[in-house]
This record gives sequence, C-alpha cells and structure tokens, in this order.
Amino acid sequence: MEIPDISDESSRINVSLGNTFIRFLPFTMWQAGSKPRAVLLLWLALCVIIVPSGTLTRLCEWTGIAVDLGTTSIYITIYIPMLFCVPLVVWFGFWWAAIPAYFSTFFVALIGGMPIEWIIVFAFSNPIGLAMYAMFYSATPISKDLHGLESLVGFLMIALVASLAGSIGAFMWALTNNVGLNVAYPVWLGWWFGGWLQSTLIVGPVLYFLGPTVQRLLADVKNSSLNLNNAKGSMIAMISGFIIVILCFVGAGRYISLQQIASIDWGNGQTMNLMQAQNTVDSLSYPLFILLAVMLALSFLGYRAMIFWYDTIKGVNQKLSEKNEQLINLVSLDPLTGLYNRRKVFEQLEYEYSRSLRSEGTLSIIMVDADRFKRVNDTYGHLVGDTVLKTIADTIKVTLRDYDTPGRFGGEEFIAILPGTSGEQALTIAERVRAAVSKLEIGLENSSQVFNVTVSLGVANLVPTDSKAESIIDRADKALLKAKQMGRNQVVLGG
Repeated sequence: MEIPDISDESSRINVSLGNTFIRFLPFTMWQAGSKPRAVLLLWLALCVIIVPSGTLTRLCEWTGIAVDLGTTSIYITIYIPMLFCVPLVVWFGFWWAAIPAYFSTFFVALIGGMPIEWIIVFAFSNPIGLAMYAMFYSATPISKDLHGLESLVGFLMIALVASLAGSIGAFMWALTNNVGLNVAYPVWLGWWFGGWLQSTLIVGPVLYFLGPTVQRLLADVKNSSLNLNNAKGSMIAMISGFIIVILCFVGAGRYISLQQIASIDWGNGQTMNLMQAQNTVDSLSYPLFILLAVMLALSFLGYRAMIFWYDTIKGVNQKLSEKNEQLINLVSLDPLTGLYNRRKVFEQLEYEYSRSLRSEGTLSIIMVDADRFKRVNDTYGHLVGDTVLKTIADTIKVTLRDYDTPGRFGGEEFIAILPGTSGEQALTIAERVRAAVSKLEIGLENSSQVFNVTVSLGVANLVPTDSKAESIIDRADKALLKAKQMGRNQVVLGG
C-alpha cells in the first residue's frame, strides 16, 4: 500500500496555472534547456528593449503633459518601459519585471544628471509599483486575463494603487532638481495618473487578448501549486501596502495644498494665481476621489479574498481528511488482501465482546485457513499464492453480511467477527463461505490451466464462562484444527 505524503498538505494547494508565476531561477532554467531556456532568452531580449526605452520619455518630453478639460487640467506622463513591465509581472512574476524596470529608471536618472546616491534609491520607484501587482495576484484567486467583471475590477484597482506607489519617484525627482511645487505637482500627477491610464488603456487590452495564449505557452515552466503560508503573507503585505500608499497619497495632497497657500505673502497683498489655486483645489480633491475608489475596491477585494480563503481552507481540510483516512487504512488494513489486519481485528473483537456483554447479546467467530497452501506456493510460486489469498479474502468479504468484520489473522489464516450471531447461525454462514471458496477456479497467467482451492473453518460463539475475547478465538482455532484433522474442506463448531 502506498504511504500518503501529507508533509506539506496543510500549506499547499493546487491552483490554476494562470494564477501562478515562474520562479526566477535563470541559471537553472538555462541548464534545463528547451522551453525554460527559450523563456529566459525571450526575457533577456525584452530587457534589451525595456532598459533604454525609458529615455524616450525624457527626449520627447513626455513628462507632465497637460490635458485641458475645460474648467481644470490633468497631467499625464508616458513611460514606455511600464508597458512591458506590467505584463511581465502579471505573466512571469515580480523579479522578471522589477529588474528591467529598475535599470530602465536608473538609466533615465543617470542621463538626467541626478546624483548617483539618489539614482540608486530613485530607481526603486517603479519596482515598488510592480510589487503591488505581484502581491495582489499572489494573494487572490482573481484571474489575470481580465475575462470577467471581477478580474477587470481587480486589475483597475491594483493598477491605480501600483501607479500611486510608484509615483514616490516624482518627489525624489523634484527634490534633486530643486523645482518648485508648481512644477513638481504636474510631474507627480502625471506619474501616477499617466501610469494608470497606460495600464488601463494599453496593458489591459493586451492582457485580455493575449493573456490566455501566453499563459498556455508558459504552463510548462510554471509552478502548479500555491504555498498558502506565502500567500497569506502576500495578503498581509498587500493590504498594508495599500494602506500606506493611500495615506502617503492623501498626505502628499494635503502637503501640496498647504505649501501652495503658504507660498503666498498675504501681508503684501499678494494673491494666489490661477495655477496655484487650481493645484490647491486639485491636490485636495483628487485624494478624496481616489480614496473613495480604493476603499470601494478594497471592500470588493476583502469580500472576494474572504470567499477565496474559505474555499481554500475548506479544500485543504478535505485533502487532510482524505490523507488521514488513508493513514487510518494504512495502519488498519492488510496490504495484500485489503481486509483488516490482526491488530485491527483484535480492536474490533474487544469492542464487539464488550458490547455483547452489556447487551447480553450473541457473538460468534469464524476462523478460516487455506488448505494445503504451502503446496500451492511450492508448485506455482508465491505470486500465485498471493492471488489465492486475495481471491479467498474477496470471497469471504462478499459472502459475509454487511455488519460482519472479516480480517487476515496471519499467513493463510483469516478471521470473521459476527456480532449478534449464535453458534448455529455462524455455522450456516461458515458453510456458505466454504462452499463459495470450493467453487473458485484459480487461473495461471499465460496459461489455460486452472486449479481449485478449499478452506477449513472453525466456528465458536460467546459463552457465559468467557472472561476475555481471546477465549472465543481459542475455541474457534481448536475447531479449525479439528476440521483439518477430519480431512479439510469442512466446518466444525467448537466448544
């Protein structure tokens, strides 16, 4: 009997491959060859494209582009690397996207003349945003292909939070370039709003149309199970990250508003110009709208996550129950015949013995032994002998009643516990077993030859003088010996 492996069942569960990632093991993948190596080479080719593409934002001045909406203006920034990195983090995993995103941002800052100590920190801004995607899809079962309202809402929400998280780089840029708030604010707004628009209008359709095909192609190199402990950590980290991002966003909006007002010298009659007023109003109003949107999205996510974890834990408990049942069978069943083993037979006999004494009921035992079994082994081999034992066990099992307990007592000897059964009734049942076995024809593999087997049976029932359950076995065993001495293929009632 195969021993079930439950060493990690409590912390792992199989999930859809679409909801898993590729482990970042470049050296292992290269050595594996075939598809893993092809995936690695594809990623390296994409890195060659992604890293220098960020310079287009600076050369084409795609930072903080003003879009007039009548009474107000919004600002957007176009950043090409994130068009590649967001699909990478969704389809491949965090490190596959974070590494090219980091070096792309590093390269842009280096060309822009930012001090090297600030470049090292500044380059983490976009990977921080990508981490939000990774944590979101690691902690929830929401599909990545955007096929369905749930996956679409989830993607729009995480894209917003990821863009807000990455926009921390705007403040580093403003600080190192010594620009005023009137310039820093459009850069900051353009960073997160432009990033969200890019993900919504460009990356979203890419995931929708190409997602199923890409996931199918990557299935062979993905890990097919989810570590629940890691997923739980991702959930905690994701929610904590969301809260920190929103608090920072609201705090930044308030800071910008206060600084705009504080920059005016009211005592000298200076008034707030139109841009200052607009930035002040926008920096106060945007956080409120974003906060509301994210709170609604988090409510949706919390509900969906609660359902997911309930179903997941339920599934794991079901698997553990199945494995526990296998373990119980492992220690209770005879591996060859599938009947109860000797230890379990004695447990069951003690139970039935105690119950019969309490209820003053009847209890009988049948001992069964295969006749001339050593001759079978010597003539046909032990494998045929095993077939004989399994066939006899199956015959005993189907001949007894549903509430009887058959077991293998040892070697070629079997036992049957018959609760609520008198000696005469047990004798009738034993005779039925004997007749059924005598009609068996055992076939030999790769041969038309067949042979018959017989069994001898001893029967005993509970009597008032029995002080222990083994006394019944002893009388049944003596009756079995007598059946052997009388010529075998017989039933004898003992005592």
